Amino acid sequence: MLNLLWLLDGEEHITVDLGVLEFSRKILGIGPVRKYNIDGIRFMSFNFPPEDPLEMMTRKERRLFKRGSIKFEYGKKIIRLAGELEHKETIQLMEAFRNNRNFSGKNFN
Repeated sequence: MLNLLWLLDGEEHITVDLGVLEFSRKILGIGPVRKYNIDGIRFMSFNFPPEDPLEMMTRKERRLFKRGSIKFEYGKKIIRLAGELEHKETIQLMEAFRNNRNFSGKNFN
């Protein structure tokens, strides 16, 4: 049932404001907002899906993409976000983070 609701009205939001990265995943406008202080983000990386969505992927690759297209270390945890990004969206998001004044080289690999 949740999968159907997600398809009908699911949304992911990523915002950066005042040194905080916020991520929310909502269905029908309901869902938690997770906040991460940018100073605590380390080793941010981006997992690129294939440019051609029909391209065959191995079982291992499909499992990795389900875990998210953005990954970073936060404290002692590995955080994975935005698992349903397309290739072009991933590039746009990566460039936006790298060009955002809140982020610095220490946040990335």
